[in-house]
Amino acid sequence: MTEPIAAGPPLGADALRAEDIFRRYPDVSEEEVAHALAFLKTGRHLEVGRVTGTPDLRANVAAFRARYGAKLTLGVADYLKFAVGVTLFIGGLFLVLGRW
Repeated sequence: MTEPIAAGPPLGADALRAEDIFRRYPDVSEEEVAHALAFLKTGRHLEVGRVTGTPDLRANVAAFRARYGAKLTLGVADYLKFAVGVTLFIGGLFLVLGRW
């Protein structure tokens, strides 16, 4: 017989804490809300997907996103950082390629 495929590597400490926060939501502190927001914005993509895709957490995660969704969007500063980075990259290419 074939052996079942493992679900992947174990979750990191941040993901486990976020999972606990979502499991207890809405009975969480403001500090825990800040941690969950940071996890959703900066956490490893696979871990965020595994935590938010857990069937028994979906309703709580949806309620969390409904309440704090505005804090998960990108602000003007984020767009400016991106634009500056792209401009510097393209400018660097022109400098390097212009010398050839």
